[in-house]
Amino acid sequence: MKKQWLAVLALLVCTLAWGAARGHRGTPGGEVTGGGTTVSAGVAGVEFHAQLDRNAVLAGSDGRVVLELGIVAPASSGANSLPTDVVVVLDRSGSMNGEKLEHARAAIHSLVAGLRSEDRFALVSYAHHARIDFPLQYATPERKAGWSSTATSIAAHGGTNLAAGLDQALALVDGALQQGRAARVLLLSDGLANEGDTSRDGLRNRASRAARGEYILSTIGVGLEFDEELLALLADAGTGNYHYLESARGLDHIFAVEFASARETVAEALRVVLDLPDGADVLDAAGYPLERSGSEVSFRPGALFSGQNRRIGVSLRVPTSVGERHVLRDVRLEFRAAGERHAIALEEPLTIAVAEQEEEYLASVDRQGWARSVVIDEYNALRKRVSRAVARGNKEEAKREISRFATEVEAANQVLAVPEVGEQLQELRALEAEVDDSFVGADAAKKQRSLGKSLHHEAISDGRVGSRK
Repeated sequence: MKKQWLAVLALLVCTLAWGAARGHRGTPGGEVTGGGTTVSAGVAGVEFHAQLDRNAVLAGSDGRVVLELGIVAPASSGANSLPTDVVVVLDRSGSMNGEKLEHARAAIHSLVAGLRSEDRFALVSYAHHARIDFPLQYATPERKAGWSSTATSIAAHGGTNLAAGLDQALALVDGALQQGRAARVLLLSDGLANEGDTSRDGLRNRASRAARGEYILSTIGVGLEFDEELLALLADAGTGNYHYLESARGLDHIFAVEFASARETVAEALRVVLDLPDGADVLDAAGYPLERSGSEVSFRPGALFSGQNRRIGVSLRVPTSVGERHVLRDVRLEFRAAGERHAIALEEPLTIAVAEQEEEYLASVDRQGWARSVVIDEYNALRKRVSRAVARGNKEEAKREISRFATEVEAANQVLAVPEVGEQLQELRALEAEVDDSFVGADAAKKQRSLGKSLHHEAISDGRVGSRK
């Protein structure tokens, strides 16, 4: 009997290995306010909360724990909105010809119409080469009319030199940064980078200039032929958002949301830092790139707009020798607000014990915290893996991933019995049906590309709860 009990416990521990995200719908509790002990602190109106989904790991297990972080921004009035610099980087390669370019032009018209006199705007477009269609200038009525007229005349032809477009746009922003202004670059592409520097490292290094300059680079993929992994990578390197549209309809909404987020910025250059105890490691932080220096691991989740409430699940692994206790003494949030640097350190350390007895271990688990880690973090990690398998045309691998997830989570939920997790397991049937359907019919290849991109995008956006408007 004890062996069976330990097998179920092992499955419970294993479920925490899947980490990446699910989002608002069906999220138990949603925010970091569950049944576990929450440690909090606040500076300059920004609140920082942390909660472990369990206070112990089982001796001899894989030692995985989820640390939930909550970041809450103060609400400010519209009168306090920041003057904003927006640079659109438009793909005008041959594949953009037709409806996609028409919608892109319309989105630029709409964005320009909403600019205020204190805002600045620039347009960079790229094909074989990149060019500056409009330099970064204030949005006077005369310029706004000229920008709209010029955007209408942009034509699509040639290849996709994405690197050249990034170089031009980032140079514009880097050379014009001003205190008290929010800067944002919006990169749009519908295809694969096939000219200039096409390397992932080269493009990522370019995008990281935005993080170093403490402004935002967001990316938008349109259609079914672009590289979603690359555009998501660039958005993460630039501490921005990744968006996906199968049709270019909706570009105006994305531009408007990004502009509104920028002008309502209340904190910039966010950096979360964890000083880890000996032998501990961070496995994942909602997919954000991890930076390591000695015992510290950090990541950069971008900026905060007025009233924003974010949740980030951080998957940790600690040693599991009997009698050990691991203390997270320094978990802090660094940011800039109103031109000043701030740091919020949690008021109390977080402790993770190593339990020798399964009853002691189970007593340490916060059921709602565990449920959020499954419904938000683990389920969306699954969706990412399924998206990659489908995009490769591997139906069997996709269904194996779903089956493995269902088996392990169901076994764990037999012990913890959280209704929201049971509901999540029911949704797996719909996911499996989507996979099956994408491999049927004359248009199966197109359906696989569509499903792969949509699952990948949903996994990122749903997994980073509260990360966008």
